[in-house]
Amino acid sequence: MKFVCAICLCFLIVVNTLAQVQTATQADTEKIKTRIAKLGVGHKITIHLLNGENHHGAISKIGASDFEIAEVDLKQIVRVYYGEVKKVQGEYGEKNAFGKRPNPKTGIFVLFGVLGGIIAAVALSIPKT
Repeated sequence: MKFVCAICLCFLIVVNTLAQVQTATQADTEKIKTRIAKLGVGHKITIHLLNGENHHGAISKIGASDFEIAEVDLKQIVRVYYGEVKKVQGEYGEKNAFGKRPNPKTGIFVLFGVLGGIIAAVALSIPKT
C-alpha cells in the first residue's frame, strides 16, 4: 500500500511540474515591449517564444499587452503576448535547403571561418626557403 501511495505521489509531482506554463518576468516583458515598440510596425522580425516556437514576419500591430506579426511562412497574422516571448531579433534570413530560416549572423561567421581556413591553408602550403 505504501508503494502505491509513493507511486501516486511521484506521478502527481511530475504531472504538476509538466503542467506549469513558462512565462517571462515583468522586467523581461517590458524589455520585449520596448524592443517591439522601437522597431515599429512594418519591421521584419524573428521572435523566439518560451515554448520553443519561432515566428518570422513583419510587425503588423502593436498593442498594450500583445502585438501581431504577419507570419511569412504560415501566411497569416499571429498574435503574440509579450509575456510569451523569450527573444526578439530584428531580422530573418531566407530559408535554407532544409526549410529552416537560420540566423543571418551565423552566415557571416561561417564566411569568415571559411576565408580564414583558406588563407591558413595557402599560407601553410607556401614552401619556406
